[in-house]
Amino acid sequence: MYKKVLFSILLLGLLNACAINKNVVALEKPLQVKHICVKNNPQVLMKEGFLPELESQLHSHGIETLVFDGMIPQGCKYTLEYTANWAWDMAMYLTYMHLDLREAGNVIASAEYDARRGGGNMNKFGHTSEKMRPLLDEMLGKAQQQ
Repeated sequence: MYKKVLFSILLLGLLNACAINKNVVALEKPLQVKHICVKNNPQVLMKEGFLPELESQLHSHGIETLVFDGMIPQGCKYTLEYTANWAWDMAMYLTYMHLDLREAGNVIASAEYDARRGGGNMNKFGHTSEKMRPLLDEMLGKAQQQ
């Protein structure tokens, strides 16, 4: 009996160590967001691929984008801030991504992908776009898609 309990605890611990967490706070109501100003994050080292993919996916929702550095440009009602990190484990993979959609400085929706504890989980591998799309779709709501 003791061995079964110990084995179960060990198995649960191993499964938890392979977790990839996804958290989304979706827009409370469908907003007619047609333009988002995206704040460039110079600390995202692979932004050559990440930022264009983020813009492309926003465009697929019918949302125009303007990337900016520094102060928020005039006329930007909605802004998006992001961070993302990659790691190496046989190949480069997206380890962490966080998106905050803001209206007048207040967070109105967010999405997070966290594979930092996904050591043995092979689902951590794949294109960044595949990790981003379902979270962005949920965050913005299907009503945004055209």
